[in-house]
Order: sequence, then structure tokens, then C-alpha cells
Amino acid sequence: MNQIPKYLQKSTSRKRGRKGEKVVSDTINSGALWFDKSDKKSKNYLIEVKTTDKSSYRITSKLIAKLVDEAYTVKKEPRLVILLPQYILTVSIKIR
Repeated sequence: MNQIPKYLQKSTSRKRGRKGEKVVSDTINSGALWFDKSDKKSKNYLIEVKTTDKSSYRITSKLIAKLVDEAYTVKKEPRLVILLPQYILTVSIKIR
């Protein structure tokens, strides 16, 4: 069984979130700029990273709609990465 990475252990959720995003992120201001949305970009994907110290994370239709809108604006596919205390989940989003 894999150990929990040090950046996810014993810290505030804000610190853990910032450290977790550093692992995944490579863009300026991590989505804070109107022209550079989401936390990470790759050739084909726009990735949003969410971190929680809880055992679950609620994915809302509002969050999905925002991510899909931002991704399609820059002609990329949306992805959601959720950092839970013991797991890292990657969610692929497709529109019907």
C-alpha cells in the first residue's frame, strides 16, 4: 500500500491545497487570471485541482459547468483532480 505523500500530511487545508496544486500546477496564479484559467494545462487538457482533508468531496453541476466552459473556451478537454487524504482521483468529463 502506498504511503500518503508528505505534502498531504498534518497541515492546514489551505497549506495542503497549495502544496497539492504545486505538484499538479504549472500556470501563473493557478487560475486567478481571466486569460489563464484552471490549475494546469497540457496539450489536450485543462485541469482543475481540488483538495480536501475530508474523506469525501462533493462535485456539483456548477463546478462541472464552470470547468467545461473554461476548457472549451481554450479548445481543451476538462479534467478534475481531487486530492483526498489517502487518494488522488482524476475525473474525466464528457458532455452527452
